[in-house]
Order: sequence, then C-alpha cells, then structure tokens
Amino acid sequence: MKKNQNIILTILIILFPALFIVQGLDLTDTGFHLANISNLMEQNTGGIVWFSYFIGYLWEQVFGQLGLVGFKILSYLFYELTIWTVFFGFRKIFPRKYLLFYIFLGMLMTLSIKTFFFSYDNVSNLFLVLGGTLTLVGVTTNSRMKILLAGFIFALSAFSRLPDIISLAIIALFPFYEFIKRYCIRDVWKSRIVWIRSSGFFILGFLLGVSMVLVIIHIFGKLDMVLGSIGDTLNVFANNSGDGGGHTASGMLSSQLESGKRMFNSALLFILIFLLFSWLVQNKTRGKLVLYYSLAVIGTAVFIFMRTDHDYFVNYINIITGSQVALALVFFLSLFQVKAEYRFTLLCGIAVMVISYMGSDTGLIKSATGWFITLPALILIFDEIGDLKISTDYRSTLRVMTISSGNLKNYLVFVIILTSLMIRWVAIFGDEGSRHKMVHAVDIPLAGATYTTKEKARHVEVIYNDLQMHLQEDDYLVGHGGGPLFIYFTKAKLYLGRTWILWYETSSIVPDLQGAYERYNKLPVILIVNEEIFRTVLKEEKDEMIKQHEEIYKFINSFDYQRVVKAENHEIWIPVDRN
Repeated sequence: MKKNQNIILTILIILFPALFIVQGLDLTDTGFHLANISNLMEQNTGGIVWFSYFIGYLWEQVFGQLGLVGFKILSYLFYELTIWTVFFGFRKIFPRKYLLFYIFLGMLMTLSIKTFFFSYDNVSNLFLVLGGTLTLVGVTTNSRMKILLAGFIFALSAFSRLPDIISLAIIALFPFYEFIKRYCIRDVWKSRIVWIRSSGFFILGFLLGVSMVLVIIHIFGKLDMVLGSIGDTLNVFANNSGDGGGHTASGMLSSQLESGKRMFNSALLFILIFLLFSWLVQNKTRGKLVLYYSLAVIGTAVFIFMRTDHDYFVNYINIITGSQVALALVFFLSLFQVKAEYRFTLLCGIAVMVISYMGSDTGLIKSATGWFITLPALILIFDEIGDLKISTDYRSTLRVMTISSGNLKNYLVFVIILTSLMIRWVAIFGDEGSRHKMVHAVDIPLAGATYTTKEKARHVEVIYNDLQMHLQEDDYLVGHGGGPLFIYFTKAKLYLGRTWILWYETSSIVPDLQGAYERYNKLPVILIVNEEIFRTVLKEEKDEMIKQHEEIYKFINSFDYQRVVKAENHEIWIPVDRN
C-alpha cells in the first residue's frame, strides 16, 4: 500500500505544478528577464546574474522556437529539481516512512506563490537549496566530497545572483553543529579538526566553482564586462544618497527591518491561533472531533488567505516565514528532545532564507526559498517530539495544559493543504481576473500556449502587430508600460541598461536615453502604453507614470521623431531618419 501511495505522491509532485504553467501573461518581470536573456551576448545584459542568463541563453538557442511557454517549462524544470534535491538529500539522514508526503506538503506551500517565468531567482533557488542540502548531508554524515560540492554549488549561485556570495558564511555552521550536539562549548574546541577541515573543503569547492564560471565567461569574451558590472553594482549598493533606489545598503536594510517587524507580528498572531485551536480541538470537542477540526482548519486558512495580498504575497510570506523561524527557535531550546540532525536541518534552511532575501529590495519575499528545507523538517520534528505541556499556577494550584504533538502536526498539515490550494487558485502573477476567464490564447508567434483574459490577449496582439509594422531589423526599442515583453516578442535590441523603464528614477530617464544615443549613435523606436489596460494602477503610480511620460516626450521633442501610431491605449514613435 505504501508503494502505491508513493507512486501517487510522485505523480502529484511532478504533474500538479505543471497545471499552472500556461495561464497568465505577465508583461513586466517576464519581459525584463527574457529581453535581457535574448540580448545577453550582444549587449552584456547579464552583469551580476550572468550565469543565470547564460543558462537561459543556452535554452533559447536549443528551444527558442517554443517562445514564452518554453521559458515557463524551464522555470518548471528548475522548480522540480529543487523539490527532488531536498527529497534525495533528506532520505539519507531521516526516516523515509512519511518523507515523500512531507516533501509534497513543502511543494504545495512553495507552489502557492510560485511564479512560472524564468529568472535568476529560479537558478538561485535551485543552487541555494542544493548547496544547503549538500551542506546538511555532508556535515551530518562527515562526507568531505559533499561539503566540497556544496561550496562549488554556492559559487555557481553567487554568479547566478551576486548577493548569494554571502553563502560563504555557511562555514560558520560547521562549528555550530558540534555545539548543538550537546550544547557544550568544549565540544566545539575538541572537534576543531573536524570543522576546520570541513571549512577548508567548502572554501576549496567555492574557489573551484568561481574558477569554472570565470573560465566560461572568459571563453565568451565577457569577463571584463561582467567584472565591470559587478563593480558598478557594489558602488550602487554602497551609495546611500538615494540614487540607487531600493538597492542601496540603507534602502534594503530599511525594507528588511520593516518586513521583520511585520513578520514578527503576523507570526506571533498565527502561532497563538495555531496553539489555541490545537488545544480546543483536543480538549473541548467532546466527540465532535471532525467538525471542530474542520472549523479550526478552515478558520485558520481563511485568516491567512484574507491577510494575503495576491500579487506579491508579502503578508502571506511574513506569516509563513515568521512562523517557521519561531518554531525553529522553540525547537532549538531544551524544551524538547530533538536530535542534532533535525536542528541542523532547520539551521541550514534558515541560512538559505537569509541568503536568498539578502540583496533584495522586496523585504523578506525571497525568504520563501528556505521553505523547501524548513517546512518538511518541521513536520518531521513533530513526529519525534512528545506532547507539549504548559504549566500554569492558578490560586496556588498547578495546572498542566497538554497539547498533543500529533494533533499539532495534523492541524498544521490540513492548514498547509487548504491554504496552499486557495492561494494557488487566485495567484496568477502579473495578470488580473479569475482563473476561469484566462482561457484565451495570444496570437503571437512567441506567445503560443499562453492563455489570459480575452481583453488582455487582444490588447497585446494589437500592440504587437503595430510594432511589427514599424520595427526594422536591428532596431532598438524603448517601451513604457508593458514594454519589456514586447522587446522579447519583437526581438528588438535593448536601448537602456535597465529594461523596465517603469521602475526608473524619473529624473534619470532623459540622461540615460541621451547616454544611450551617444553610445549607439542611433535613436530607438519608442512605445508608450497605458498600463491600466493590463492591470490596476494605483493613483500614486499613475501620477508617477504621467511624469515619466513627460520625460520621454522631452527626449522625443529634442530629436526628429514621427508618431506613426496613435491608438486609444498606445502610441509608437519612430525616428524620421533611421539610418
């Protein structure tokens, strides 16, 4: 019977995520990455994420005819590899009885916010989780080869997304593992040969990975450009004057501190509800276990769902990440008999969380990468610990409130399943409208097997057809309002270093356009789109868009441009002299 269950779970893990590949047409993030990938070799669009875009570039050379859905499939493949990485790593050190089911639960939770477009995050996620899992297995089984491979993989991650370079700090976990075996400082000193040797193998693997990527970059003649991009990025990071937007050190620290406060509040509220419902179900149901269990699970899932913004999932991630970190801290205390291997697993997962959101101006959103490791580990721990006993002294009478760890686990499992399915149903990144309305194909060669709402599909087709009438070979394209994906669809060349002009500092638009003109000695075709036809635009955003349009018109008026399309929701400008 267990064999049949594992077969069913395997099929679900492989096929269930694939159901969500074709629906949704995101014009901005997706376009940003695909336009950069398409122009990687000609215009050095990789920079600090070069290895990620190099993988995308190789994919496009082989499967480019698949277009947008091909890159969604690539994103799906990376996602599946990440899931199975955890399974094959965990099975070497943990009981296998329910392991595949717990991996399935981790898949559901991460799938609930999965965005199926290929980006450096897909590559970074795989390498961070693979590196974290190799570190876990290598340290707990004393395997030097796996520790060396972990360092090698983390180096690949650093070239896939530069902030991942802080994964070098993973070596701090090696002595900490010796400490948590018995929580004795002396053990760290006694075992120094072991963890110093592990650190050496890790650093050696990291250096080998760095060397390999640098050789690949050099072979393609991009070494100077990539190193220059890394230097420029570090300058922006160190710049606290505000010119770097949210990617300055102060900007990111501020964002992450604010997110940390929200995470703490959300997690505390969720854990209190979690414990309260678990206790009520166990002690107050009086034979109506199924009814009260159902009400508790539905109530918790609805609470999480109602607090979730279904675009960037900020509150949802605050709740889930915060709750996992809080539970991990509880299990690090001596309240429970938890094996060192389990504690170290949580530590590796939290390390992946921290590394993944470092360098991001979106707060803790990217911390969800660590869920692949932490969530199955937490459920495994519930199988190991005894009941939770909370003592209270009421009028000199000692009372003990007992909460079954089995009830806690079952309650958590049902909440994960219901919440994940609810959020996955409504979460269609970069698109708006009900999922059952996203059944209309987009009639564009590179958008085959992509389905969205009828209105959005028609708008995109009209803009694409107008562009095709006026774009020539080797033309540069600047697009405001959904522009990045039109650059990919038309195979135009990038004009600006930052593909997504909507997120420019408004004051930088004209100087950057003029700088590009001096660099290329050629004017771009300019597309201006009313973004409200694609998504809901807040008033503050709309006001900023109007200012950005004014800046673009300043550039247009300073040169000899002709408006060749003036439609209700978009316009196209071309240089009069295109030679």
